[in-house]
Amino acid sequence: MNDLRPILFCTVGGTHAPVLTAIQSHPGAYVCFVCTGKDPVTGKNGSDVLVTGKGAVIQENPQSAPALPNIPVQAGLGLEDFKIVHVPADDLTAVVTEIRAAVNRLKVQFPGSPFFADYTGGTKTMSAALVVVALETDEFELQLITGPRTDLRSIALDSASINTPLDDLRLKRRIWSGLELWSHFSFRKAADELNSLNVGAIEQSSRTRWKRAADLSNALAQWDDFEHKGAREVLKKYSRILGSHFGWMLPVLAELSSPKNKRHEPARLIDLWLNAERRASQGRYDDAVARWYRLLEWTAQWQLKAKLKVATDCFPEELLPPDSTTQWVENGRARIGLDMAWQVVAHRLSGPAQEFARTQRNKILDLVKMRNFSILAHGSEVVGQEGWREVQTWTGDCLLPLIRELAGEVGLTPGSSHFPRQLPTELPESVLDMSFEA
Repeated sequence: MNDLRPILFCTVGGTHAPVLTAIQSHPGAYVCFVCTGKDPVTGKNGSDVLVTGKGAVIQENPQSAPALPNIPVQAGLGLEDFKIVHVPADDLTAVVTEIRAAVNRLKVQFPGSPFFADYTGGTKTMSAALVVVALETDEFELQLITGPRTDLRSIALDSASINTPLDDLRLKRRIWSGLELWSHFSFRKAADELNSLNVGAIEQSSRTRWKRAADLSNALAQWDDFEHKGAREVLKKYSRILGSHFGWMLPVLAELSSPKNKRHEPARLIDLWLNAERRASQGRYDDAVARWYRLLEWTAQWQLKAKLKVATDCFPEELLPPDSTTQWVENGRARIGLDMAWQVVAHRLSGPAQEFARTQRNKILDLVKMRNFSILAHGSEVVGQEGWREVQTWTGDCLLPLIRELAGEVGLTPGSSHFPRQLPTELPESVLDMSFEA
């Protein structure tokens, strides 16, 4: 068996000429004829008669009686040189399925062989199905037989094959396939898939679209991984085309990447919550609750650092609430956890944070208990959608309003250009196509 024997798929319709031309353009090919069989309703012959019919079965022209033998005989093909794939005339899904199965079988039978697809003959559905399979199969080259037509349905025997370039079409299709992952916030997977594409010798415009899609996916993947500086560096290259769609990103990333700015910490808190919502949208509720717990803890730590100038991992014992106990005290310094941090807020601060700490402690302890039983904390339970919804509702009603109010005290207000937003779920085509000169 010759591993490099070409494999030729031909859709067969009512005329033999383009199929013969296709076979002649690939000497020595193993031919897979895609044909219809006898119609189960009318009993009318299908196109397979042009391949398997005995004796004179093919007309030289539409007005003459059959005078020519079948296509394999005319092409000099032996029984070992071809096969037939029977498909329905107009069921696209079924035709795609049958052709795809035949391709997979022939890949095993002829490993490494090049595949060619000629979609000239047959029904429109058969041609469309063969093109679909060719687009999704890297080994395929696509061709069409063209030439003078003897009538509205037939191409003359002196026709010729022309190639239909697929690299560019495949790349565009795979770019959008990768970008569809944005709809699930799967930016890392989108970036990996786009970066793995073999761009080869394709049009410059398509290379530009691919590079832009891959870079923007990578930027959002870094953002989703809290790598804000890296995301900012990538997006800065595209500042002139982000425009009305993504123009908000760079100001937000400037806040998230600037630790010395007073707006930095509340911006990161809001960004952390948005990250938790992304994990929940993917069904990763334990991950989402783990982020929520950090948000709750960090909010208290932020207020203690900003207003008392103290850190929870080295906390002055004299600032602890009366009659409080901690697990660790050394040289007058204590390490305090989430609940104690909020107790300090309730006893030592004033304003909305104090009110929140005093009124919400029981609910906080209740929700934290659920988190503590999570497999990502200290237990083996799964949070689940119901548990997440309880956390999400309370956060939206109680915690986020507090964070927004406290953020406003340092100049980070909702609606401002620096206020974090949820990451996008799609990349508009206009961004892919926009010129830097525009």
